Amino acid sequence: MSLATRNNGSYPATIEPAGSGFSFGEMQAMAESVAKSRLFPGIQTPEQAFTLMMLCQAEGIHPMQAVREYHIFQGRPSMRADAMQAKFQAKGGRIQWIQTDTEACEARFFHPTHCPEGVTVRFSFEDARKAGLTGKDVWKSYAANMLRARVVTNGVRKI
Repeated sequence: MSLATRNNGSYPATIEPAGSGFSFGEMQAMAESVAKSRLFPGIQTPEQAFTLMMLCQAEGIHPMQAVREYHIFQGRPSMRADAMQAKFQAKGGRIQWIQTDTEACEARFFHPTHCPEGVTVRFSFEDARKAGLTGKDVWKSYAANMLRARVVTNGVRKI
C-alpha cells in the first residue's frame, strides 16, 4: 500500500524535494553526472554532489544552481565568494575596494539596512601564510584573487 493510499491520498506516493519537479532518482543521476564531469572543483563523489544538491534544494535553489554557487571546502559545503558577492550586491550591498594586489586585499562593505556606516575588512598574504594557505598551488598562482575572495567572504559574513 502506498503512502498516498494509507493517508487518504493527502500525501504524494513518492517523496520529492519541495518544488523541484525532480524525483529522488533523477537527483541521483544528476549528482553522478556532476561528479563524473569534474567541472566543479571540490565535488569529487556523487554523494557529495547529491548532498549539496539536496541541501540547496531545501533552500529553494535548483540542483544545478547549487553546484555553480557552492563548492566543497575541507569536506563541507561553502558558498563560492563570487556567488556570495553577487547575492550581497543584489540585495543592496556595496563594496568599496581599498587595496587589491598580491600583498593584501582590503575593502569597505556597506548595506543600507544592516550596516549603513560600513565595515572594513582586510586580509593579507601574511594572514594567509599564518593560516597555512599559501602552500597550495592556487595561492601560488592566483594570490590576489584568493585574497580578494577571503575579503569578500569575511566582509559579507560580517554584515
